[in-house]
This record gives sequence, C-alpha cells and structure tokens, in this order.
Amino acid sequence: MAHRAHIAAAGTRAAPPALRAASSLWLGLGLLAAIFIYLAVASVWPPPPGKPPGTPSVLYGLWPLKLLIGLLAANVILANIVRVPTGWAHLGAWLGHAGLILLLCGAAVYVEGHVSGAAVAVRDDDGAFGPVERYFLEDTAAMYVGPDRAGAELLQTPLTDRLAAGADRPLQARVASPFDAVTFVARDYLPSAELRCRWRDDGPADVPAARIRLRDGPHVFRRVLCPSCPFAREFNVGAYVVRFVPPGAGKPPEWLIVKDRPEQDLAVVGRTADGGVSVLVIGGDGRRSEHAAEVGRRLVLTLGGRPVELTVEEFLTRAWRVWSAYAAPDGSRPAAVKLRAAVGEWVGWQWVRWEAFVGPAVRTDPAAQRLPLPDGQWARLHFAPESRPLPVPFRIAQAEYVTYPGSTRARDYVCRLTTSATATAKERTLICRLNRPAVIDGLRVYQGSWSPKPEDPRAISFMVSSRPGIGLVGTGALLIVLALPYAFYVKPLLLRRGKGTRR
Repeated sequence: MAHRAHIAAAGTRAAPPALRAASSLWLGLGLLAAIFIYLAVASVWPPPPGKPPGTPSVLYGLWPLKLLIGLLAANVILANIVRVPTGWAHLGAWLGHAGLILLLCGAAVYVEGHVSGAAVAVRDDDGAFGPVERYFLEDTAAMYVGPDRAGAELLQTPLTDRLAAGADRPLQARVASPFDAVTFVARDYLPSAELRCRWRDDGPADVPAARIRLRDGPHVFRRVLCPSCPFAREFNVGAYVVRFVPPGAGKPPEWLIVKDRPEQDLAVVGRTADGGVSVLVIGGDGRRSEHAAEVGRRLVLTLGGRPVELTVEEFLTRAWRVWSAYAAPDGSRPAAVKLRAAVGEWVGWQWVRWEAFVGPAVRTDPAAQRLPLPDGQWARLHFAPESRPLPVPFRIAQAEYVTYPGSTRARDYVCRLTTSATATAKERTLICRLNRPAVIDGLRVYQGSWSPKPEDPRAISFMVSSRPGIGLVGTGALLIVLALPYAFYVKPLLLRRGKGTRR
C-alpha cells in the first residue's frame, strides 16, 4: 500500500503545471471566499426599479455566481484526482472531497428546482373553507384573463422576464385570452401605481347603467348603478336601498315587480320610453308609490323615514369602468400593468392592479377589473403571481386558534387538512401546526397568516415550499462528518503501521 501511495505521489509531482494550478488548495480557498463575498453583496443589493413585486436582488440569478460554484466543484474534483493519493490512509480526504462535491450538487439541484409560494383558503358565507387547488409562486408575475363566472378557468400569461427587461425595452406581451373575438396585450408597467377609476359610456358592449346623485341631509352620494356588474347592482345606504332596472328587464309594468326585496325601503329607478325617469318606492311595510321625473331633475322621496333628494344625472348605454394609473413616487403603492384590449374594431386601455392571489374572494371586490363583452359576458382581469396546481388539492376541515391558559396570546395555529382522493391515493387527514408543516406529495405546507383576525379568520394563507436536493446535501454532510475523524485519527494510525511494516 505504501508503494502504491509513493507511485501516486510521484504521479502528482509529474502533473503538468496547468493541472497542478487548477487543483491548487489556494485556488479553492480563493473561489470559496469569492462565493461568500458575492452572496454577502447580493443579500444587501437592492432590486432595480421596474422589477416585478417581491423580486429579490438580480445578482442571485446571474452567471458569475454559477460560474464560481462550477469552478469550485471542478477544483475539488481535480484536487482529488491529481493531489490525493489512493489507499486506505487517504480515504478521509476522498470522503471529504466527495461530500463537498455532493453538497455543491445538492445546492445546485435545490436552487434550480426549489419552489416557494403561498396558497390561500377562503371561507364562504356558510362558514366552510373552500378547496385549495393552486399555490402562487413568490418573485413572479403573470396576467390572468377569464370569464367572470363561478368555476370559470382563468388563463395565465407569465410576465416576470418581460417586466424585468422593461427598463431596456418597452413591454409588449400578448396575453392569452379564452375569448375568440377579444385580444389583450400588456403594454406598460408601473412598480408603484396610484389607481383611479371612472365610468365611461363608450364600452365594447351594450351595458345599461344609471349615474345617480343622492342628497341625504348633509351627505351627498354619487354612484353608478349597473345591474350587469355584481358590485354595482345596488346602493345600500343603510336605511334604504337604491336599484336600477334597465329597459328590457321586463314588460311594463312587470319591471316594477322587484325580486329579493330587502327589509329596508327600496327605490327602483327605471327609464321610460321617452327617456324620462320613473321611480318606484317600496316601503319596508310593502306600500308602493310611483314618481316621474326627468334626467337631471331632482326628485324628493321619503326613504328611511326622511326626505332624500334623488337625481338621475345620466343614463349610460355602453357602460364600463376604466382604471387609470399614476406613478407613486414614494413606492408605497402596489404595482400595476396596462392592457390594450381589442374587441372587433373597438380598442380600449385598462390598468390592472397587483393582487397577492387570485381566488373566489375577488369576484365581489369592487376594485377587481372587469371588461364587458358583446355576448353578455364579462372578462375578469388580474395581475398577480404565477400559479401552479397543487399535486393534491386540500381543504381545511377545522381551524383552531390556541392561546396560552388565561391569555389571548397565541400559542399555536392548528389546521386539520383533508386531502382530496385521487386515482392513486385515498383521502387523507393531515395536521398543520405552527413550525410543524404538513407534507403533501413532496410539498411542505406551513402556517401563514390568519386574517382579518385569528379568532375568526375569513382567509388563511399557507406557505408552500419544496426541498429538492436535500438528500444529496444530507449525504454530502454525512461524508464530511465521517471524513474528519477518519483524517485526524484513523489516517495517522495507518501511516504509523505502514512505517512499522517497512522496518
């Protein structure tokens, strides 16, 4: 064995100078120091303006870091081949170098294959949490377009790379659309935007609406009532409700018959055949009274037991709500992207705000952007992180907020999760606690936030992440742990025994 080690050492000395330099210990230490310095700088390097929301430092993804890690791995491999002799006495060095190589390979697999994001469960009006089928990736951005109806699929178009290059070239991204006659193109982006909206009467479809003005004592309200839009179908003041029934909703006087009448007083605004205003007031006790007026003329009604001035300022026939954006210099506002929508010969522009996720809760959000279409549909537009389907959907069967005895301070957040049955797996029940994640087909699900308050959450978010390459990292660390005592204790013993054998 000593003779073989001598031959290996002689071969090392005979290696070409370039190969000896590439396998130098000092080169390896220099590369390791360069990697640490690079990561330290990248951790404090601010992302440039114009990046997607939540994007980390651009230095993490650049080729210099990958090059440094690759050179370090090559240096370790060459050092092992060129400088480390064979034999049992040198097994510790081989194990240590092999462990370091596995650590680097595991880190590369983790960086390339790791996913991290969030999944959100929303509670419905019945108190049950809806199914969680998708999770949203961090440090990404995408456009979502789809029909505005329950269960409709939304098509997503990733925008992260194009937004990152927005400072170098104008944004020009065609957005996938499920509507044959509608095209969308993302044309602009603001990393911090102040959004404002207004109703216009030049939309792509026939959508009737009424712009009304109410004076109730010292209070003045201006609203647009649009029965086709979920959040603008009525104006609930508290003591009374105002609705608009467009022409064609029913044959007169059938339009005066109101379904789902609230318990408060109700004022139903209609449009007469000559363009005038007709208002039906239905009291909480069921009494009715009819009133006629003209557009722009004040009408005094008794609503909620007090006089209220109602004025129909304008009837809209092609109503749609347009969002405009202005750059927020302090950077305190969410991002927004500008879409160009084309419906036949009609072309319009719409700014879409940044959302943390896309889910059922946004269907009734007044700030959610929608576009009316000629066939009676409405398109939903969302700018949010990219999403992926969970390998197995799950549902929150029970959520428990645990406090310390005699205190309201949180001790634990516990969710009992029920996974959906699949073709290859049965339904399972998992427990997700604080700092104790549930594992669903390789994805680890951690407790996130309970909002608006943990005692009665309407939405619960989970952090979702994967850990690819952890096996390689663990094996590499184990080899290094075995190599150290071998090199310090076993190697000297073998070398002394080898010297005694030669004597």
